[in-house]
Amino acid sequence: MINSRNLIYTNILDLTNLPELYTVLSRITYIEWNGDYPTTIQGKLSRFDEVNAFIEPMITWRLDKKGYKPRTKQLSDLRIAMWRNFGDYVGTNDGETRVPGIVWWLNYLTDKGFLTQETNINLSSAGMIVGDNKKSQMPAAEFFDDFTIRADVLFDPDPLAARRWPRRIEEVIELTKRVGETLYYFAKEVAELRDSNGSGSFANRISAEFYDQLNEPFLGWLASLRNDQDRDEKILEWKKALHSLVMQTARKLVQESSPTEMRGKDSTNIFTLYNATQLKIRKQLS
Repeated sequence: MINSRNLIYTNILDLTNLPELYTVLSRITYIEWNGDYPTTIQGKLSRFDEVNAFIEPMITWRLDKKGYKPRTKQLSDLRIAMWRNFGDYVGTNDGETRVPGIVWWLNYLTDKGFLTQETNINLSSAGMIVGDNKKSQMPAAEFFDDFTIRADVLFDPDPLAARRWPRRIEEVIELTKRVGETLYYFAKEVAELRDSNGSGSFANRISAEFYDQLNEPFLGWLASLRNDQDRDEKILEWKKALHSLVMQTARKLVQESSPTEMRGKDSTNIFTLYNATQLKIRKQLS
């Protein structure tokens, strides 16, 4: 039989090195033996101050009024691929974004010549997400994602900041999100033609499926980048692929439309919505 009792530690943790940081969890349980019977003493450690806690090298950061705090994921973020938050991992705002310590270290190794410019760097993200019940703090889901990028692209030393690959990649991702938003509103308007009360959920599903389709081609495009390439030419390559995929999704909605959506309301039907969407996407990608 195992007896258990709780013990609350009230000391404030002042972590100054990685061994202290990575052994915090091992301090919350202590087993005391009384003959053949163990007694577990569960301790609750005070949370250390996470503001500007740059000793942790494996997390991304967000800036608020108090300083930099760790970014956290919600269940609603589970299907958002890592590449869509590229700037959080790489830093594209000329100092405004605090990159993870491990990325800073890789940059240092590349700058000192320990990693060649041709080295393929694989950045991975993994963790657990708590459920909606904040009191329990029990894990509800786990995630893992990654992307591969060359060192000469990730740490592009181009003195012309406007040409630097990280910034150009972030611009491409923001453009991709705007195109995705246009598709979302097209799907939402199509659902509204059916007098659907769940137009938002339908549009969310179409949007999620669209981004799932983008993951593989975008990761392939990202891994293909080199520092000696014509940046505008490579960006045009992605724009063409993006246009093909988004219009493929939009056409599928038209092909699967019902007579109600074809008939529409007043002067609006699925065909007029499709034409307007096609025109807007063409302008966005021009």
